[in-house]
Amino acid sequence: KTGNPYNPSLLVNVSSIGINVGTDPRTGSLPADASAPNTDDGVFANVGKMGIGSIELSDDGRDLYIVNMYEKKLHRINIGNPLKSSITAADVTGNWTIPNPGIAGTEWHPMALKIHDHKFYIGGVCVKETTGLHNIADTANMRGVVYEFNPATNAFTEVLRFPLTHRKGY
Repeated sequence: KTGNPYNPSLLVNVSSIGINVGTDPRTGSLPADASAPNTDDGVFANVGKMGIGSIELSDDGRDLYIVNMYEKKLHRINIGNPLKSSITAADVTGNWTIPNPGIAGTEWHPMALKIHDHKFYIGGVCVKETTGLHNIADTANMRGVVYEFNPATNAFTEVLRFPLTHRKGY
């Protein structure tokens, strides 16, 4: 919203307009001692899997596009230009399921969005989640994938696929 950038206000709670971004994964509260470690496994295990991954505003400022990591969807929300005073479920004017690249032995997590030259690019990763730390070097089949999306035809076209085989230390 416009106004003081140091005093932002809520534009829309997407859950209140029918967009399911997952259930709050917190399993406890933060420790009272700020120097104590926070080991909220419920949150750490859901990073990149729940909530909103990326947000983009259309060139005309009328529509807000979000990547829903939980449902693996792209949503379009008409926020108006000028900005509407309230946004309802009727303003969700587009819901598209982001295709799963179907790479064996991996889980697909779309999260990124960029609008460039009137084209939509949605990126994500296919990662292994069950190999555990004992097998951290096992990067076979892990990939980054980018789709181009055309809202006029509702078509997703894969434009980039690259391996995630780089070795990372601790």
